[in-house]
Amino acid sequence: MERGKETNPSPLVVDALARALRLHAAEHQHLRAPVAQAAGSTPVDTASLPTLAVPPGTQLMLENPGPSPAYVISRTMDILACKSAGLRLFAGMAEWPASTRSVVRYLFLHPTATTLFDDWDEQLRAVGRLPSHHR
Repeated sequence: MERGKETNPSPLVVDALARALRLHAAEHQHLRAPVAQAAGSTPVDTASLPTLAVPPGTQLMLENPGPSPAYVISRTMDILACKSAGLRLFAGMAEWPASTRSVVRYLFLHPTATTLFDDWDEQLRAVGRLPSHHR
């Protein structure tokens, strides 16, 4: 698509691209509208699409004071929300911008990951075995 060779992507391809780019609902709709118009169909209502938002009840639990570590990850292993103790489970990740905090990214890129996980090699192999919808 980026080279201009694909002129008629399917809605599934557009949805996959929107997920890969982590587009919000409005951005996803903006991407989907011209594709739907070219195909002569109605754009999909992105309000029904899954979001990366943490449910209010879960957010409330994370805000509850206490020493127990906790974090919420997406199906793509991005850290969506966490208690500070939860973030400390991944030494050095707090230094990363919130938008780049990912367990997978941490496993591959953070120098501490190789010493933090006793089974670091197995962790990397497990990431490679994730079903394609997790990548």
